[in-house]
Amino acid sequence: MIAAAQYRAEPANVAANIARHVMFARHAASRAAELIVFPELSITAYEPTQAAELCLSHTDPRLTALRDASRRYQITIAAGLPTRGAHKPRISQLFFTPAGSRVLYSKQILHADELAFFEPGCEHMNMPIGTQRVAPAICYEALSTEHAAEAVAAGATLYAASVAKNDVGVARAHAHFAQLSRSHSVAIIMANATGDSDGTTHAGRSATWGRDGELLASLDDQCEGLVLLDPDGNSAEAFELTGP
Repeated sequence: MIAAAQYRAEPANVAANIARHVMFARHAASRAAELIVFPELSITAYEPTQAAELCLSHTDPRLTALRDASRRYQITIAAGLPTRGAHKPRISQLFFTPAGSRVLYSKQILHADELAFFEPGCEHMNMPIGTQRVAPAICYEALSTEHAAEAVAAGATLYAASVAKNDVGVARAHAHFAQLSRSHSVAIIMANATGDSDGTTHAGRSATWGRDGELLASLDDQCEGLVLLDPDGNSAEAFELTGP
């Protein structure tokens, strides 16, 4: 199983957000998930104006809880965080594996509004998870047909989008991912945030699509929960999380 977390971060509250990542990872692992993907900048919330102050190193001791949770629950955790680039922060996703490794991916294609605060990464990544090769895509770049085409050409069998989108953006993403999955015959899973950050209300509707473009499962626009995709990419389920 591959899981997408629909999750409401507390802006700038790193400790509280990390604790909730651990809780989500535990729930996902209890349903046999091998990977859980969180929304864009899930550890800090999407706060561009604070990104420089909120940057974390991949070795930051506060992240030890995620390393330990990955080992304890035998699940790879893909958490979103700002990291330091050469000149500005980068919008990154850090993968914690049960073997103890940490693998960093940084968003390569930035929206024009992000250029004042962030610099792009420069490398694609395919992460082996069970029988899948998972290509991460972070929000705006996930709407790039070229980004997806390059990921699939490099061997990706699952496209995992971590986003922080409002209602207009998530409607566009749903239409785009349905078409993208058909065009490339690739399964897609999307983790979107809920709640408010940077003056925006994030609109949930985390979802997954089969290789034929069919919407397999989706959450609503407000709840916190998980979307789970079977390794074969043909069946899925979504459910709300209401407890600790």
